Amino acid sequence: MSTMKIKNPFEFEKIRSKLAEDRKFIELEKTYSGATPTISASNKGPVWDKLNRSFINSISHNPMAVDKFRIVNAWIDRRSPSKVLNVGFGNGILESMVHNIHANIDWNGIDISKKFVREMSSKYQEWKFSTQSIESMKLSTKTYDLIICLDVLEHIHPSNALNCIRKISAALTTRGELILSVPLNENLEKMVKAGSNPNHHVRVYTEQLVKAELEICGLNVVEEKSLYAFNNYYHLKKLLALVFDGIRKPNLIILRLRKHEGGFFV
Repeated sequence: MSTMKIKNPFEFEKIRSKLAEDRKFIELEKTYSGATPTISASNKGPVWDKLNRSFINSISHNPMAVDKFRIVNAWIDRRSPSKVLNVGFGNGILESMVHNIHANIDWNGIDISKKFVREMSSKYQEWKFSTQSIESMKLSTKTYDLIICLDVLEHIHPSNALNCIRKISAALTTRGELILSVPLNENLEKMVKAGSNPNHHVRVYTEQLVKAELEICGLNVVEEKSLYAFNNYYHLKKLLALVFDGIRKPNLIILRLRKHEGGFFV
């Protein structure tokens, strides 16, 4: 499948998704090299200083986000990890939930928002926070038994995506796990055509595409949850969407993953 003449980044993502669906992973990986078209966005520290604050102020009106943090916190509680890295911790809502029970965890967080790194460092002085991006930071191999990466991949340029996932995979201990989420079906193409990209996303993910990227980088899914962006009667509508499969497309997927070798978990 030739992609040389494709200039529309949304068409490019559709090709990637089709290759992922067909499990043509060799061809898929080739689409991440070279100068590929990318959705325009501004993922800079000052931008996220403002967006993180806005998200905190609005989370009470976003039941899907609350549900996401609840699920991730439950997974962390169930695993009781000793050394954690939260990549792109953002607003620190997850930290506030975890700290109530697991303040003794060796918790590390990185984010590009200097403002929130300062706030979190002051609030949780026993934990470590630093201003870094996953693209540029160096991670020691086999260091963390849990890495968290919530709503981050969609902000990474395609040419860096697989390298970042491989970096995360290499930083996991032998039996380490990754908890990751990405948005789905957000109508980004329609928003961009209307001149809007409120969350500064540079990727359009499907369930098949994100799972293919992770598998290419040596990670297999062991548990997953699909969430839906319902504003009213959230839990009832979520239940109906899960019972009546296909009645509504999910808007977020949360994955729990482990490393594999040769197709088998290590």
